[in-house]
Amino acid sequence: MASGMLGGYIEAIRTFVSDTFLTFPLIMIGFIFLLGVLTSNSGLLFLFLGHLFVVPSLEFIANEPGPAFFNGSVFSIQKLVNWIFSVFLVLGVNANALGGGNYYFLFFLSIIPFVGQFVLNKSDRHVSPLYFFNPFAWFLTPNTGSEGRAASTCSMVPISGDEDRLFRTPSYWLAHLVFFFGFFFTNAYTLYNEPAPTLTDPNATPTQRAGLDARVAHRKWMAMGAIGMGIVVFATFLLFRYWKTPCEARFIYSMIPLIIIGLTGASWFEIIYNTCGVKPADILGIVQGYLSPNMVDKPIVCLGSEDKKPPPTASCATATAS
Repeated sequence: MASGMLGGYIEAIRTFVSDTFLTFPLIMIGFIFLLGVLTSNSGLLFLFLGHLFVVPSLEFIANEPGPAFFNGSVFSIQKLVNWIFSVFLVLGVNANALGGGNYYFLFFLSIIPFVGQFVLNKSDRHVSPLYFFNPFAWFLTPNTGSEGRAASTCSMVPISGDEDRLFRTPSYWLAHLVFFFGFFFTNAYTLYNEPAPTLTDPNATPTQRAGLDARVAHRKWMAMGAIGMGIVVFATFLLFRYWKTPCEARFIYSMIPLIIIGLTGASWFEIIYNTCGVKPADILGIVQGYLSPNMVDKPIVCLGSEDKKPPPTASCATATAS
């Protein structure tokens, strides 16, 4: 009886872990939103918007067969709008992160898949917009199984039928994961390379300067630690997804789309970093408790007033460094 109960517990744990793994992106997105709201972290809320709008656009251009204005053999305004929104959003995010200006000429890249999908459709070939930027797709087939279908348990949400079980290159699951880690790694790398604040007081003591250097070193070590742990977690999820689940097409076929998704996640971080600065963009919490460089040697301290009469007031004084 004891062995039977133990086996039941092990099977329950195995089922729980399996279900959690399959729905991990949904759990991650919900946690990002909740934590962002509770902590008023702009970076987390911006990342949530990326998962909400940018990742579906990336999935669309990676997997939606063309042409842009036909859904099967029927002309579709809705598909054309989705096509334009998805392609221009992804190109716009990357162009903005690169600095805008002449980089907005990247929008002209949309002409290639728009025309290419229409031409290939004439020969009854239905390919996605990213097909034209993925050389491996020109010589390989996406599916590894004889039936060319993923398992029904691979979907993050219940599927409506067999047509939704086709292999996606990559799947929504993997797209959300790669986008998140693209944002995450860029966040950590930016914090590591953030310039050290300077002491504006010409009379700063060696102790103050040594303390500043120690804080900078601490920040760099934390950023490197985040990168190291992120690599381990990302590699574990990626390997397990490809080796232990029948949910993905061959890796080599999806490699270029995955790189584009990761770079778009990095670009999404660069947008908020370039617009708002490092502190609002940081989702790791490394710089949230740090003082501004302008206050590093002369912080402001607020003291309660000794006046007992209502209403209470407060007086602020400049702290003198010892």
